Amino acid sequence: MTAMLGPGEDRPKCWENLISSYLVKNYRAKYVKIHSHLMMGIYSLVFAKTQISDIISNIKMMKVKTGFQGIAENKGSVIIRYLRFLNNLALILG
Repeated sequence: MTAMLGPGEDRPKCWENLISSYLVKNYRAKYVKIHSHLMMGIYSLVFAKTQISDIISNIKMMKVKTGFQGIAENKGSVIIRYLRFLNNLALILG
């Protein structure tokens, strides 16, 4: 899930708690956070069902800055790659 953020250091934790509580309240399966990344204005969270979280491994993250001359983090994407069993999966958030 991806959520837009404004200024504030504790906002990522607030979003994480909000989404975690939503998952607990609305889905019968339990979820665990397997990855998170904060850029300037976007916070990316990846959750997995607890029953399959132990088969997810080799989590890698890369960010691509496309803001002012590729320096600023005001625009861009986050790419998260991981293994599930022997299959490579990628999430591209932009």
